[in-house]
Amino acid sequence: MLIHVTRYVDVQDHVREQVEEAVRRMRQKITRGNDADELLDEMRKLWDEDFVPTRDRVAELAPAEDMPPALPSWEDIVAKLPDVLDDITVRSINGTAKDALDYATPGAALKVIAVGGDKLARGLTLEGLCVSYFVRTTKMYDTLMQMGRWFGYRPGYLDLCRLYTSPDLVKWFGHIADASEELRDEFDFMAKAKLTPEQYGLKVMSHEILTVTSPLKMRNAQTLSLTYSGTRPQTILFHRDAKVQQANLAATDALIASLGSNFIDGPKYPRDGDADSWPHARLWQDIDASKVLAFLGAYTTHPNADSAKSAVLSDFISKMLDIGKLKQWSVALLSGGEGVGAPHVFPGGFEPKSLQTRKTEDPDPPGVRDPAMFAIGVLTDPKDEGIDLDDDAWRDALARTRAAWKPDPARGRVNMPSIPSGKGIREARDRLGGKADRGLLLLYSLAPYYRGRDMLPENLIVPGWDKPIMAFAIAFPSSENGIRVEYEVNVLYWMQEYGPSE
Repeated sequence: MLIHVTRYVDVQDHVREQVEEAVRRMRQKITRGNDADELLDEMRKLWDEDFVPTRDRVAELAPAEDMPPALPSWEDIVAKLPDVLDDITVRSINGTAKDALDYATPGAALKVIAVGGDKLARGLTLEGLCVSYFVRTTKMYDTLMQMGRWFGYRPGYLDLCRLYTSPDLVKWFGHIADASEELRDEFDFMAKAKLTPEQYGLKVMSHEILTVTSPLKMRNAQTLSLTYSGTRPQTILFHRDAKVQQANLAATDALIASLGSNFIDGPKYPRDGDADSWPHARLWQDIDASKVLAFLGAYTTHPNADSAKSAVLSDFISKMLDIGKLKQWSVALLSGGEGVGAPHVFPGGFEPKSLQTRKTEDPDPPGVRDPAMFAIGVLTDPKDEGIDLDDDAWRDALARTRAAWKPDPARGRVNMPSIPSGKGIREARDRLGGKADRGLLLLYSLAPYYRGRDMLPENLIVPGWDKPIMAFAIAFPSSENGIRVEYEVNVLYWMQEYGPSE
């Protein structure tokens, strides 16, 4: 078993002590038969509801040569438990630990729970690895892939493999797998065309939170160069400052006031009888880019934000305007959810009945929260990018999404998508031209309280601020024009935002 929770050695040692204590108690109860009924009942439930059904499902899908063998009876398992528990050792695997995994001694059959960090992440292979508890995170593709020590398994043993991790990491590894597959397709195309990387522009699928690698590994470690075409930057990092939140709400009010009264209230479309509806939204169309630039100029993004920096976004839009792109925009104000806050009426008399909630990444207890900023996971709902598309554009985006879709039962991809992906929508915006070929600014009014907490001052995300926290996302159409913008960051920023380079 592998337990990978952090790179910090002191924390690893603390986790090892906890695991050792848990194994010791299990060993005492089962070998002595003392107060073991509750523990055995838990194990029996896990066996009946997880291992047996999983083995049967794998057997249905596996080719004959990889067919898992029949499982022993539960009585056989119980008889072996004392011997197995007696053999299990818990070891710290890091640069300072004295423990080592001895695979060289003939006849050695280790039963190990390995607790570690960087040493496990950098190439150490655990032979016969069956169970991984993996919650350490990073925001770089290459580091995540390197840390994924649980990808391989022996033929015939797949039904015994277990991975326990967080929902965010499941989604992130899924995205990296898709990006890797797309990059391999790019290599294949380049090879068939008999081109070299100097002649063919390779690209890697972007992500709103992750980055491909640390720029510290590149020759230029301080300048980021990026294009926003075909992307959806979004604010996920915020100031924990009431004055900044007040200014951002004022910037939103000023934008909405400038848009006028020609809006669509609660956009709804036929879409082949399966309408996507936004009952708590207002949509303005045919908006001049100058109003979006004015909003970005007044909105204060956090300096540690990566791609969603208002100044850099403004620079990109201005450069696209110079080549005749992004002149017209759609703007949507979204609300509705389970969140609450002090009443606020936006210009035009729009008062949200409820506010949207997002899970913050603040740890508990409150005393260890960063006093200067807070972060959320993901801001946008993918379908929101289609709020301004007519039915023809929406169907085109859905067709693109389905053409790129591949089934993957392991990640829950079984049924053909019924709504277009964000990428499909952004591709449709550029290729369809006309009204679809425009930027989309999505404004979100978020609840100022931690999700699921009472309306008490200590439960405010931003001390002293109980009105909506304004966030935004921008959906840029894909474009063949390689307009890029650059901005400077320092080494400390990368260390704080993305963690150390592996």
